[in-house]
Amino acid sequence: MSYFPTNLTEEEIKELIEQHKKTISKLENQRTLIISLALLTTISIFLINLIGNLLLTIFSFIICFLVLLSLIASYPGQSSTDYLEDEIEELNKLLSIRVENRLKQEEIDKKTIYDVILKVKGISYRQEAFSDLCQELISESDDIPYLGYTSKEIKEELIFEERFYKYVPFEIPDVEFIPEFDNKFDPNAVKIVVRGHHLGYVTKSKNRKVLRLTTDSNNEVIKNAEIYGGEYKDINPDSGRLRTVKDSFKIRIKLKVLKKSPENFKR
Repeated sequence: MSYFPTNLTEEEIKELIEQHKKTISKLENQRTLIISLALLTTISIFLINLIGNLLLTIFSFIICFLVLLSLIASYPGQSSTDYLEDEIEELNKLLSIRVENRLKQEEIDKKTIYDVILKVKGISYRQEAFSDLCQELISESDDIPYLGYTSKEIKEELIFEERFYKYVPFEIPDVEFIPEFDNKFDPNAVKIVVRGHHLGYVTKSKNRKVLRLTTDSNNEVIKNAEIYGGEYKDINPDSGRLRTVKDSFKIRIKLKVLKKSPENFKR
């Protein structure tokens, strides 16, 4: 089984593959050299034996025997090459995924006409709805709080991060932008509804553009709500010990609007 990091970039993967190929080549050359030396040693014993000098033959045999043992001990096993070849195969698969994802992302970037992270305006007035949504997500989540880490493991993670959250961020694709034309404060108001929960509104500076772009049939709209934050653990600066801090969840809406491809229009 291979244990290389799966977050490698394309260039890092290619470099690692080349390193493995060079290592395999060195191992093959080493095997060829050892086999050649072993054959040369065997021929030397045979030639010395032809001379007929018993003491010289015995002495040469002992020396050659020790040399052969040394060569055998240094002979690289086939398992080393097999392991590297297996890892190269896995790296090539990972490289293919990286390339495919990059090409997809480049295609998306070309078609993207609007890419923004929206804050939810007025959520402070709808804390009950937001709290109900958060509880739904927690009850449905398969993740163990704090990822099941022990206090010792959390302390180790906090060497690199200031906070270690109880829950990983929740990603929710069920997001709706609903115009509220009868809103007495703003006839251009656009409600943000997540999984049926009305949480607030699109900010006034963006509501017209969001409504226009998301209702245009020529556009492809990708909407995701991310709920993050909440309770976390950190290191108490006074005692240096692990502590639990109660904090509220927060939400942001990731909106991406793409121009549909020509083939989508035909459908």
